[in-house]
Amino acid sequence: MNYVFSACILGLAINLAGCGTSEPSENEMFDALLEFDQNHMFFGKPEKFKEESKKLGCEKTGEKSFKCLLGSRDGKGGSLPFSFMKADGKWVASMASGG
Repeated sequence: MNYVFSACILGLAINLAGCGTSEPSENEMFDALLEFDQNHMFFGKPEKFKEESKKLGCEKTGEKSFKCLLGSRDGKGGSLPFSFMKADGKWVASMASGG
């Protein structure tokens, strides 16, 4: 009986862990950031931005939002924080505070 109860609790925990929105992928971050910077004033040319930047990590800040750090692929530059929120099935980027 105790085994069955434990198995049910474990199954419930696994199902609940899958609920909600997962963090944006690196490509989804790039797409949202390039939409955010439509005039290419902040990031420059999209090709160079994608070539030189990478996702460093994300932390959940809400049901459908994350604060993610973006840094240089060579590790020589600093990191920049951005907020990402999922709206209407796509990620929307904005500046985040802190780093």
